[in-house]
Amino acid sequence: MAHTAGDKFPEGITNGAEWYPVIGGMQDVNYIKHGCFELTLEVSCCKYPPTAELPQFWSENKDALVNLLFQVHMGVKGIVKLNGSPVSGAVLKIQGREEANFKSTSYGEYWRLLMPGSYQIITSHSGYTTSRNIEVQAGAVTRLDIEVTQNIQPNSNTASIISMCGWILFALHSLMYLIL
Repeated sequence: MAHTAGDKFPEGITNGAEWYPVIGGMQDVNYIKHGCFELTLEVSCCKYPPTAELPQFWSENKDALVNLLFQVHMGVKGIVKLNGSPVSGAVLKIQGREEANFKSTSYGEYWRLLMPGSYQIITSHSGYTTSRNIEVQAGAVTRLDIEVTQNIQPNSNTASIISMCGWILFALHSLMYLIL
């Protein structure tokens, strides 16, 4: 009896990590370090199918591949601004996925593929951090422009500097009181 892909992979689909795990591969590095989403599609049980078979693979998978390309219009996108101007290099992260930070472009743009659901986006720039909640809907990209303003609670590094400056001013004031 001949075995088909359906015997091994129900409905022809498998989670690659269940088939053969690759830990620390380029897909992991590119996603975590650079925010690039990579995908491997294996459309044959044969590692190196004959060249003559490639047009048939394309014919059988073209519609699904084109549909996959349209999935980039899912998730969140927007522009990070400071006082109304685009911010280059703002650091963004999705709460719970802190290892995969990403940055805004030189035009302040950002985007992230996300499945439908609720998320918290944390944005940092110039020592300030802001947090926004967002609901991502199925089948559409959600637009969220983020304004980073000076009245946002400063992060811990800025708070430490402000605290240290306060102590220095207190010490100078006390010293002046003793001298006079």
